[in-house]
Formats: sequence, structure tokens, C-alpha cells
Amino acid sequence: MMQEKIDEIVRNYFEDSVYEIEPVPFGLTNLTKILTMNDKKYVIRIYNHHTKNVESIKFEAQITSYLSKQNLSFVVPVFLNTKAGEKYVHLSDGTLGAVVSFIEGAVPEMSSIQQTTEFGSVIGEITSAFSQYEAELIRRGFLYGNL
Repeated sequence: MMQEKIDEIVRNYFEDSVYEIEPVPFGLTNLTKILTMNDKKYVIRIYNHHTKNVESIKFEAQITSYLSKQNLSFVVPVFLNTKAGEKYVHLSDGTLGAVVSFIEGAVPEMSSIQQTTEFGSVIGEITSAFSQYEAELIRRGFLYGNL
């Protein structure tokens, strides 16, 4: 069943259907795997229908897209477009799925003052970017629930 859903997502994003799937040590709420196709890695997700809906995926895609365009000291993963130009796909069973860019790295450790300070700096960058995003939404007349 899971393999069929992954195949369906891949068909909605890529012409090529030859790929490899690897497990990940994260993604407890949704089914998350690493997709490798033509030597390029992506993150593929099958969303838990109890915790994600179209509005929340659209909002996540907007936020990550916005953050990726800011002058941050780190890279933000972004949602890829399907062949139909959408940021996610409705699978035949009603489940939602998406493919997101993959960023090489490791989960940061918090075992030193320096690591904790660097993490705090990243949180500050995100907070600053979000404050600008919120101001932009208010200027355009959007509320979070209406995205």
C-alpha cells in the first residue's frame, strides 16, 4: 500500500519512474522517506490525514517559500511543483502527498554553549523573517486562516 502511494506521488512529479527510497530518522507524524532519482535526493511525504489538510500544506509551502527567499544564513527546504504546477498531490485514496527539496546535513547537537548560541542565532533569524512575513500578510489583508 505504501509503495503504491509513493509510486503515485512520483508519477505526479517526475517523468522518470526509476527511483530509490531510504528511511529517515524523522517524520513521526507523516510518512517521510528520502527519494533518490537521477542521483538527486528529495524528501517525499505522505501526510497523515488526521493532522494535515490542504490548507495546512498550502500554508507550510508558502512559509518555506517565503523563508527560502530571505537572506538567511541557512538553506530552507521548499516544496517542488507537481507536473500540474501544484505544491502537493491528492492521491487516489484521498491522501495528500508532496516532494520537498533535500538539504544535506545532520541534526544539530546541543552539547556545548557554542552550539546552543548558534541555534539561538538561527531562531533569531527565523523570528525576524516571520515578523516581516506577518507584516506583509497584514498589509495585503490576509489572515492566517485564509491562506
